[in-house]
This record gives sequence, C-alpha cells and structure tokens, in this order.
Amino acid sequence: MKDLDEYLSQLNNDLDSQLSRFNQQFAPSTSPANMQYGTFQFCPQCGSRNSASAHFCENCGTALAGNASDDTAYTPYGSNREDASGGDAQYGILYTNTERLADKYDCSADDVCRILQSFCKKAARYNMHWELLDAADYPKYLGSDDFWLEHNELISDYFEKSSIGYGMKTPLFIIGGHDVIPIPMVEDVFGTSDTGKIPCDMCYGFTGNFFSNLWEYGDHTISEEHVRNTVSRLPLEDGKMDTALEDDLEAYFNLCAEYYSDGIAVDKVMMTANASWLPASKTMSEHLPLLHHSNDPDVVWEGMYVSPPVSPDDEDTTGPVHRTLEKAGMLLFNLHGASSNYMSGFYNDSGEAFNTDMLSDTSARVFNTVACYGARYYGYERDESMLLTSFYENGFLLYAGSLIPVPMTDLDVPEGVEVHDGSGSEHLMPIFCMEQFCGLPVGEAMMRAKLEYFNTFRHMERDDFSLATMMMFSLYGNPMLRLQRNEEVLRRAREEHVLPVLPQTKYMPIRMKRTQRITTFKEQNSSPSLLEQVRRSVDRNIDAIHQAVQQHLYEKLGLEPRWLSHVDSFSIPNGDGTSEEGYSYAYEDMSKPYARKSWVEVDKQGKVKRVIKTK
Repeated sequence: MKDLDEYLSQLNNDLDSQLSRFNQQFAPSTSPANMQYGTFQFCPQCGSRNSASAHFCENCGTALAGNASDDTAYTPYGSNREDASGGDAQYGILYTNTERLADKYDCSADDVCRILQSFCKKAARYNMHWELLDAADYPKYLGSDDFWLEHNELISDYFEKSSIGYGMKTPLFIIGGHDVIPIPMVEDVFGTSDTGKIPCDMCYGFTGNFFSNLWEYGDHTISEEHVRNTVSRLPLEDGKMDTALEDDLEAYFNLCAEYYSDGIAVDKVMMTANASWLPASKTMSEHLPLLHHSNDPDVVWEGMYVSPPVSPDDEDTTGPVHRTLEKAGMLLFNLHGASSNYMSGFYNDSGEAFNTDMLSDTSARVFNTVACYGARYYGYERDESMLLTSFYENGFLLYAGSLIPVPMTDLDVPEGVEVHDGSGSEHLMPIFCMEQFCGLPVGEAMMRAKLEYFNTFRHMERDDFSLATMMMFSLYGNPMLRLQRNEEVLRRAREEHVLPVLPQTKYMPIRMKRTQRITTFKEQNSSPSLLEQVRRSVDRNIDAIHQAVQQHLYEKLGLEPRWLSHVDSFSIPNGDGTSEEGYSYAYEDMSKPYARKSWVEVDKQGKVKRVIKTK
C-alpha cells in the first residue's frame, strides 16, 4: 500500500506539473486590452479560463483587469446563445495578430483592437457574433518560425476552450495578409504552380495537416464531418502600409454593416469571357441573371461579353460595358491572368480585356474570377492587385479567385451523366455562385461548393486535378455576409445540371499522383540540344519516349520545342495494387502577353493520355 500511495502521489505531482506548463504555454499575454475573448477571459497569473464578467480568478484569486466598461468593450453572446433580435445566429472566430497590424500601419495595438471590437459590436446587433483570437497573445505557443501549422493548432485549441461549435456554420475570418497570418503553402498535388506549392487558406478549415494526411488513410470523400470551420481572409499587401488603418479596415467593416440586415442584392451579373472559351463560359453562367447592353453578336454571346472585341481600348464596346458595370451586382470573369507585376488586369488570347481602372465604373459588391493569378495579392503592391484594388478603392465586399495558375483538362464523363463543357474551375465557380444565391453565409457557400465539386468531378477529372483546383481557390471578405436568395437562379441551376448527379458507383479511395523531376531544360544557346539533354537524363526510357512523341506534341498540339520546360515521371495508384505510370512534358509559351503553360501526359509507351493547360 505504501508503494501505491507513493506512486499515486508522484502521479498527481506529475500531472500538476504538466498542467501548469500547459497553462503557462497557452496563457495569453498580460496586456489588459487583450485579456477578454467573448464569453471568457484568461487569468494573467495562472492561465485559467474565467467568465468574461469575473473580477477575480476562480482558480488563484488574482484580480482580473478585463472588465472595463468603455463603449468599445465587446461581449458577443451569453451562455444560452439566444438573441432578442431573432433570426439564425452566426458564431465565428476573428483571427489576426494585432501587434503586426499595428506595426504595418504605424499605430498602436489599442487602435487595432478598437476597430476590431467596433466591428464585432456592430455585427452582434444582427446576430453575427465574433470572438477575437489574437495571435499576438501567444508568442510562446506559436514559436519564432511562424509556421502555419502552429497557427492551426492554436485555432484548434481555442475551439476546445470556446463554446463555439465545429462545422460548416462556423466561419474563421483572418484579418491581414501573409505577413500577419501566414498563408499555408502545401504540396501542389497536381503540379501547375510555379513553386510546387499551393497557397491554401482552406487548410485553416480542418484540424492538423489535413490534406497531407488525406492520402495516408485512403478516404473516399471529403465530407462536412471533416470540416472544423469555414475560412475567409481580408487580405493586405506585405510590409509597411501607405494608407491609414481607418481608410482600409474600418472603411471595409463599415461598408459590411450596410448589408447585415437584408444581405447583398445581386439582381444582375456581368460576365466577360475569352472568345476561345465560350462553351465553358456558358457552363459557368447559364443559370445566372446575366446583363449586357449590346445587340452586336460579335460583342455579346449567350448574355456574356466576348473578348476580343471587348477591351479597354475598343471604343465600340467601352460604352455598353460601362453601362453594364453601373447596373451589375456581381462581376464574373473567365479570362487569362498574369503573374508579372505590371499586368494587374485580365486578358484575352491577344491582349487586355479588363483592367483595374474599369472597377471605378461599377457599384458591384461581389467579384468572382477563374483567371490564373486572379486573386493575387501576396508579393504585390496594391495597384498591382485586382483583389486589393477591388476591396480598398472600389467598395467590393466579397472576392473569390486563385493566387496561382488555374488548370484546364478534358473530362471522362460516366455514361448517363449530363455535364456541360469546361473543367475544373469552370465547374467549381458555377457551383459556388449557385450556393451564394441560396442565401447562405458566403463562407459556408464556398466550403459547400468546394466539397460538392470535388466529390463529384473527381470521378471525371482525376483526384489530383480536382483536389488542386479545390485547394487553390480562396474566399476573401467577410464570410458572414450573404447574397439575397434567388429562386430563379436555383431553378435554372437544377435544370442546367450545375451539380451533376452521379450514378451509384463504388467509391474509390482518393488517389495521389506522385511525381519526380527527370530533367529541366535550359536555353538552347547555352546548353546541349533538347534531345541531348534527354539522353543524359536518369530515366533510360525517356530517350525513346521523347523521340516517339515529339512530332505529335510539336506538330499536332502546336507546342514548339523551345517551350519545353521540364519532364517529370509520375505514378498514380489504381486502388488494386497496380499503378498508372508515365511521363509529363511541361511547356511554357512566353510569346503571349501572359505566360500560358501546358502539360502533356504520356504512358510508358509514349501514347498521349492527357493534355492540361492553364488559363
């Protein structure tokens, strides 16, 4: 008995020690301005959680300084979650780093907190309740390398301590750009990005490193049960700001408040499409209330503007486009995008189709684009970003797009399934628009659209393609905002099979494409010939493969030899112990005003199996 008593005593001491270390690690800073978090507050002495109204710590008795009665103090909701204003209440987490925002704007952290608390207080009047989670309060928890997974773990632990529930109804609203809260950079499972990584805020919607772990456990779908929360971000450019905090964040938040009661009315949508992508663009927009002001069939097709001829420099089309911009509530684009700093607009096959100056003509609040780099902001100045210019200079509240190249491919449609032209983003975006017009909070609309797209189109595109497409698109702006419901849009979405119904089939585990770089080609004038470089490659088969396919690739597909960038080998498991194996030829056409990329997949015998291009 003595030994048992000593053992239990030692065990209790160990537990007390571990819990003490945990409380010290997780306890926020002792700054009184940052001690309260919605319905509770942390003790600066022992780290214990107390109710927001407590004056002394229930654990150690330390006086709590978080009960100031100033007008900006904010307590979002009580324990019963009932609200006198009625309606469906929303609860979410506002996530930022107030010290980094203060440093960017050359102001105090109190100035930042004042604006954030005012935003929360106004939203609460309309049953939109935010709890502020400030990363500046957890320096020990996050560490010095500022890795996104540490932030994600902090968010998960906060959920455990909060009364906010998990799921599709709970938004996470990130305030700031990459230098405030890091953008998760995860493996590009398809291979279209410039760096091999996908910037993916969606990672903050799941616990842990969800997408990396996805392959290891053979999941058959990504379902609502996997979702911890929905995700959106209010982005900012990197570094010191040339603008004022009040002109950026406060102005955006105040504009949001105008739409809390009734939602955003989108009676008409302006769609502009690249002339060579018209059938796929029709897929994107055929269920939407399109608006145009031209009867010229060369300018408008199926209700959407066609570029060319539509462009900022075309005098015959600028008038109709200007009038449409004035009346439209949503802008929708299926055009090229570019990565060059000086190319902030969207493009057709031969030139500019839409630029940031044209945004001043519109009173629209919603902006959706499937262009490559269509939502670029990380690493760009404000006037180099369509996204940043839309938000902070032109009154947009919601924006959806990709920070990297967007791929296109052919579909392998199961028999009996009705699917219209297009692939990837050209199916994801109309599903997202459909969910927006359901009147859902837009954060929920985006997450639902992504899951619906992936779990449907992975059976027609391929897991790696559909997964990469889903991951690269992000939502920007307040995720609690809603569009007014439009029954006609929803009726047409059903008629046009925006979300196809698949036959009952056996679910396959999600399959990951594994790639390995074989060789990278350099400029001709400073290196051996392409064929010679191929012969020197590590894979003995590639020499014969290259000679067998080059004529088809160069002559039939119009891919010139000088555009060849690199060759990868790839392997995709079939789920039965065998694998699909082959080589992927990557090309980059620099002759256009934007860089357009192509990938040609061939099997081990050199037969072309698939062609993928970016927008």
